[in-house]
Amino acid sequence: MYSLSFTPLASHCDANRELKLSALMALCEEASIADTTRLHMGREKTLDKGILWVILRMGFKIKRMPLYDEKCKLISYPERSSHGLFPRYYIIKSANNEVLLEGEAIWTLIDEKTRRPVNAKEYGIHISARSFAKDFDVPMGVIKMDIDGEKEYLVCYSDLDLNGHLTNTRYGDILLNLHDECFYKGHRLSDFVLSFTKEVKEGETLKLRYGQKGDTLYVKGETIEGEAFESRLSFVKK
Repeated sequence: MYSLSFTPLASHCDANRELKLSALMALCEEASIADTTRLHMGREKTLDKGILWVILRMGFKIKRMPLYDEKCKLISYPERSSHGLFPRYYIIKSANNEVLLEGEAIWTLIDEKTRRPVNAKEYGIHISARSFAKDFDVPMGVIKMDIDGEKEYLVCYSDLDLNGHLTNTRYGDILLNLHDECFYKGHRLSDFVLSFTKEVKEGETLKLRYGQKGDTLYVKGETIEGEAFESRLSFVKK
């Protein structure tokens, strides 16, 4: 188990003084890196040998987001790995031990040069799992919906992470920008799923094709080479 106490800074929060989705994703990623390092499976086993951790899918079930200047705790557990997939669970609690949200991510390893999956065992990579109880199920499926809108996003250098592709956290900002401030004054995010199909690199144009039914937004991202991701965002009224 890895535990991190944190307090959202102004730069982590949106106009409603709540933690941004992108900041939440970044927190979970950094917790994952810190925990693999604690388990002696850090960069000397992966990054320094040309092996990259990448996320295939991430989802959150959100009761409410942490607020600006609110003392919170992020706890993360590695789950049982299978067939080269490394699931990891996240939970954020308030100072009063209230569960604010739960999340899950599916990680895997790829070769930095070929961008193909690698066999973790060949590199001596093993993440020990532990048993734990979840407060509620994290949504991980994306149901396709009719498309009725389209926008484009050009990937620039500042969008890239140390893996050399559009950073996972940037997707949080890109997706939420499909609605405006007026919408978020009356709604909050309750469920989120992001499922990746391929990497997106600098200079590529990401075509966002989306549709909304009720309070659920479906988004499919495509480049000239094909589908890059699918996402589902569900909202509830405040």
